[in-house]
Amino acid sequence: MKLRDFQIEDGATIAKVRSALVAHEPRVGKTGITIHAANLLRAKIFVVVCPAGVKDNWRKAIEVFRVGQWIAIIVSYNKANEVLKVLRNSRMRICVLVVDESQYCKERSANRTRVIYGPMCDGLGGLAEFADHVYCLTGTPMPNNPTELWPMLRALAPHLIDNGRGKPMSWSSFRDRYCKQIQTPYGVKIIGGKNYKELKDKLKTFVLRRTRASVFGRDLLPPTTVYVRAEASHKSELAALSNSAAGLLVKQALGSANPLKMLAKAEKQAASLRKLFGIAKVPGILRLVAEELDIEPREKIVLFAYHHAVIDALRIGLKKYGAVAFDGRTSPDRKVAINKKFLSDSTCRVMIGQISAAGVGLDFSAANNVLFAEQDWVGDNNEQARSRIFNMASLDPKFTRFAVLLGSMDEQIAMACARKMSDFKKIFA
Repeated sequence: MKLRDFQIEDGATIAKVRSALVAHEPRVGKTGITIHAANLLRAKIFVVVCPAGVKDNWRKAIEVFRVGQWIAIIVSYNKANEVLKVLRNSRMRICVLVVDESQYCKERSANRTRVIYGPMCDGLGGLAEFADHVYCLTGTPMPNNPTELWPMLRALAPHLIDNGRGKPMSWSSFRDRYCKQIQTPYGVKIIGGKNYKELKDKLKTFVLRRTRASVFGRDLLPPTTVYVRAEASHKSELAALSNSAAGLLVKQALGSANPLKMLAKAEKQAASLRKLFGIAKVPGILRLVAEELDIEPREKIVLFAYHHAVIDALRIGLKKYGAVAFDGRTSPDRKVAINKKFLSDSTCRVMIGQISAAGVGLDFSAANNVLFAEQDWVGDNNEQARSRIFNMASLDPKFTRFAVLLGSMDEQIAMACARKMSDFKKIFA
């Protein structure tokens, strides 16, 4: 393996600056870009903070692309504070800090955000303070609204959000400038973004953005919908839940100005209904997948789901096709073994992943087909997950489908997801 021309170009670009956001679409090769930058900087210490499930990906990439003898420290978000303590006590500096899947640090009050950017998100007291260069990597830097950019910008590029008086905008000022809001009985709620062009212009010197289509001349095919019917055994339970307090709450959310955001807020109350939607789709999905795999004996497929009950039912139902599952209950070592097995073992034809656990940083490109048994109500999370099957070296078409329960509120939710254009795309497209 060797770096592609665009990776060499982008690595040279970010090596010239103190900080940058590399916002290339998933599977475009952001990892190699930062390693090349470290080579050019003749780094002594290179620290990567990333999701636990992708640490091995970084180890392999560094082995392949590192030039020289610089030291790499790869740590998960939940262990990053230990590295911070060492740096505080020793006052040692690091050359490059990479914040991989930096959307994990979108909440200013979250502990992992403060470990990276400091308690006040001003770059002081966090890992960023001890780094000469900080590079954030993510294909989806603001899954919900523009305020999720504020911690990163406040810490790494405060000059870009100047309030006009020589100081960076506060979080509330940034929110008021770039977010649409409504007043509710429970306070102000963000329902979307605004002033997109202004924010996009401000970020031009900080952001690198490439799409799969621009780099490889191809992309995943646009998602389509496949409809399945509920079994008779589920119909009465679905009807009862749809007319319950939880069902009425979902209906209200679907009729609101921002249905996906309101659905997310109602998640706890509507959890039983959402789970039943997934379970009711399992029999139809099993029949569909089994038929397709029987017709195409060399094909593989990736299924994504949300609930453990749905994942377990799919794995058991597709056992004859060597189905493996990857979710929050899976140990890191087991995750690596599962990923390798799916990529290399012809008898392992079905990969079932939980969106939150398997949706970032992994390679399921042995499959040309991904089917969402359940989808995340944050559309950018679905985009990250479906990108796992993209392979820069493959010319095969890659398909994405969302399974929808016909004649239910699941159908309305799917329509709301399809209508929503990510605020991210309005700023970074």
